[in-house]
Amino acid sequence: MRFNNQKKAARVFREIMNTPDKGIPQDLLENAECVAVFPSVIKAGFIIGGRGGRGVASCRKAMGWSAPAFFNLGGGSIGLQIGASSTDFIICCL
Repeated sequence: MRFNNQKKAARVFREIMNTPDKGIPQDLLENAECVAVFPSVIKAGFIIGGRGGRGVASCRKAMGWSAPAFFNLGGGSIGLQIGASSTDFIICCL
């Protein structure tokens, strides 16, 4: 399953970077200490809502990038809401 998450994260990163006017600026990536990608984070709610997804992160080391670290993302909410969505997240830690 983790290998599948790595493939999804790599696909999302490539797609975003290949979008001409919406990619992450190169100088931001060059200065990033860590990059985390969470593909297809699902959010749904009907009065009570929830969000969840899995992602992978890697941090800059002296000789390249670290081995991938795997994370779960989750949360909840209460309030006037209805619907569902899927979003891809890329987080750059400077």
